[in-house]
Amino acid sequence: MTCYLRAHHGWERDAPADVCKSMNNDRQIADPSGPIVPSAFQCGAWHRADRADSVLFRSIGDASRDECERCTRIGTGLQCIGRTPADRSPSGVLTRLVLRSRSAASRPPETYRSLVTPTSFQNSSNQSPAGRLSRRRALWITGCALSAAGIVHGEDDFADRSSDHCTLGFSTYGMKTLATERALEVLAEIGFDSVELAVRSGWDADSATLNARRRKTIRERIDQSRLRLTSLMEHVYPTDDRQQAVALDRLKLAGDVAHDLAPEDPPLVQTVLGSGDFQREKTRLRDRLGDWVDLADARNVVIAIKPHRGGIVSTPAEAVWLMNQLGDPARLRMVYDYSHYAFREMPLAETIQTSLPFVAHVAVKDAIREAGRVVFRLPGETEAIDFPQLLRRFFDGGYRGDFNCEVSGMVSNRPGYDSIAAARTCYQNMSAAFERSGVPRPG
Repeated sequence: MTCYLRAHHGWERDAPADVCKSMNNDRQIADPSGPIVPSAFQCGAWHRADRADSVLFRSIGDASRDECERCTRIGTGLQCIGRTPADRSPSGVLTRLVLRSRSAASRPPETYRSLVTPTSFQNSSNQSPAGRLSRRRALWITGCALSAAGIVHGEDDFADRSSDHCTLGFSTYGMKTLATERALEVLAEIGFDSVELAVRSGWDADSATLNARRRKTIRERIDQSRLRLTSLMEHVYPTDDRQQAVALDRLKLAGDVAHDLAPEDPPLVQTVLGSGDFQREKTRLRDRLGDWVDLADARNVVIAIKPHRGGIVSTPAEAVWLMNQLGDPARLRMVYDYSHYAFREMPLAETIQTSLPFVAHVAVKDAIREAGRVVFRLPGETEAIDFPQLLRRFFDGGYRGDFNCEVSGMVSNRPGYDSIAAARTCYQNMSAAFERSGVPRPG
């Protein structure tokens, strides 16, 4: 299968005319934390790269040098745009990167082709510890040549984009009082295509208490129902060392549940990130999320972070900053939920445009102003959010994942709340939105 990468052209050195004549849709790529990687422009063209053993990024030069040495080109016009301190990291930490199409971000990572094999770094005794290049720093530098470039697309993937579909699902976060087996039965009967299971503490499918027997039973019920298990909902925070330890433990448990319930197609694990000041905490947050990426790689599961109104990460741009800082890892993605951006001077189209390349899961619920504050409602209940437009924009942008109905605690904690009735209302409203949008569903 042929793979493609977007070409990069250095700020100091424009691409030769015979390399790339298309400089449309440029966007500046910059390292906000220092001068190690110079600014660069990304062109809008795709260039073929057939050499699976080529090196896209190589650690050459010294951080004190002003010039930027160029490394090996891949195929036509692909070259390194940056420099990094040599000999500052343990040997072999960047031995192989698996590249993945962004349009396949809604699915578990696949190996399309390993185009990048950075040279091993060596330790140097004359370098101070403070000057050493951290693993995540190295990943970010390498990622500049990958994530900002749009990752890799294969020919097969482009074909899939025009003929696939999206699913309509429901989250058992809104069915706390129901046994998971019963919830699956109800959702299948209503007509949903997919399901998100809440595995957070206190819910029926809590990953810490869900034993092997029940996992086997739930897996069988999922198979019988023909529902696709698209996501597991957690609720963990990386905001301090204690919370980070809890988060890592529970994410490991959730990863195990993901493989136990759907070994052929494990669901992603989604979570919010807690409260705090993003500008003050973003560097520490990035580093702790780097530990999540390591865990996700080890467990072969995708973790999706959700910007949340009032949270430490509350906008798409903040989530994108974190992912770009970490090299846009395939197993760290974003959950999109417009209810957290509504009434904040954040237009629907703009938030989708920012989020789309990184989104692996879309949660849908409504939001409305009441008595001077924003409150959540069932999706489609108030018509404050244009869900047909939302569906169409995501689909036209290449998203082929789940649109999952989420019932807010503002709704489910009301006296007399009926989770089955809520699920029926969600299905009625969102299936109609699918029909109006023209976005296809399975079958």
